[in-house]
Amino acid sequence: MATITPTQAREIKYSLIAGDLIAILFILEFVYFNLSGDFGRALSLPSLIYMIFVIIVLASLDLYSSQKHRPLPDTLLRTLVGCGIVGSTLAYKSYLAEAWHIIPLSWRNILLPFLLGFSIWLFTSRAIMAHFSNANKNADYYLVLGDLTHQDAIESDFRKLNLRMKLIDPAEVAICANYAGVAVQECPSALGVLPEPTDHLLDLSSMPQGLAGIVVSPHITLPQEFSSRLMNLRLNGYPVYDLKNFYQYFHGKFPPSLLQDCWFAFSDGFILLSSRSSQVIKRIIDLALSFSILVILLPLLILIAILIKIDSPGSIVYSQWRTGLKGQPFRIYKFRSMTQDAEKHGCQWATVKDPRITRIGNFIRLTRIDELPQLLNVLRGDMSLIGPRPERPEFDRDLEQKIPYYGLRYLVRPGITGWAQVMYPYGASVEDAYEKLSYDLYYIKNYSILLDFKILLKTIQVVFLGKGR
Repeated sequence: MATITPTQAREIKYSLIAGDLIAILFILEFVYFNLSGDFGRALSLPSLIYMIFVIIVLASLDLYSSQKHRPLPDTLLRTLVGCGIVGSTLAYKSYLAEAWHIIPLSWRNILLPFLLGFSIWLFTSRAIMAHFSNANKNADYYLVLGDLTHQDAIESDFRKLNLRMKLIDPAEVAICANYAGVAVQECPSALGVLPEPTDHLLDLSSMPQGLAGIVVSPHITLPQEFSSRLMNLRLNGYPVYDLKNFYQYFHGKFPPSLLQDCWFAFSDGFILLSSRSSQVIKRIIDLALSFSILVILLPLLILIAILIKIDSPGSIVYSQWRTGLKGQPFRIYKFRSMTQDAEKHGCQWATVKDPRITRIGNFIRLTRIDELPQLLNVLRGDMSLIGPRPERPEFDRDLEQKIPYYGLRYLVRPGITGWAQVMYPYGASVEDAYEKLSYDLYYIKNYSILLDFKILLKTIQVVFLGKGR
């Protein structure tokens, strides 16, 4: 039995969402009926709004993921946090309902029964999910066919998912009958063809125990015989991927080293570049959300401005030149998180425990509060709420020379947050820029409103867990 595929992961996610909605509805209805004897009260508008809010909270805590590498204690801790947020908001709603006499049945009467029932459901369902996700923990072995460039980096990416890979290069090795991790016979071939013996390569009867799937490198052309064997394996339940799709499904990125011009020419997606309606809708959402966030968070912005001024001498907000849409420079605004003379020796990457960061600066960087003034950039049209993070022109000139396809990230408006920001830790090197570009390319290719919503939820999670820098 193979490991969980992306399709199965989506099915688990949607099943958990549906299960949570049904559980909320059932528990509320049960509590309502026992308190008042009425049916159907759980279908009221306030209850439905609260149900949606609960799902958003749980999604922001990544509790609809079936990631195999997450330990059960971590999942249960996130579940506990989710229960705390759900219970506290319900308690606040109960207080308001009683204070304003909105409904005859006090929410305080249903708070504890609902929270107890829903907590039991959450812990039980997530424990079952964790057990299912790890039930086939031995199915973590991928057979990779073909010569790989950047093999060390690819092996490292496999290890991040707790997966093992076995590289089979048809130009250099022949696989014996018991090749399932035991005997690999070195047989160099000057002709670049698969040498003998080949009877058991990709043979259904000799697949190694724990095989999770097969990945085909882009630098290989298989003979028709082996293409037919791959099809047979696929039809018998073994997932078969090319390396680009494997990265897309399991890592959510496209390493530039795997891409070619023809891939961009023939690949689907990229609707944010070609669809005017998608661009207009995204811009309308940017304007509406940015203005709303500014109004709601105005007291917090004033408080942060006062704290920055008290903490260290200098300006409250500072600006920098950044590269924007189609390479056009613009000024970006941020709350100052470093000392006033942080760049007296010229621009430089920020580092871990950077001594230039102030006390309040460390807090606002961890919580991403320092980015909030960029909502003004969004209103002006320089940026979007979500997109590739804009870099400084001084760094861009160097990165474009060292990283293929680097300039493609500026085909869309840069964002305050983005897929790379929520998927990859803060980076301050060329290697980090390379990794972030791979996530930016994924975002540009797969853009959708749903993907933007997912990024917003992950950004909330980053803020909750203090993962900024």
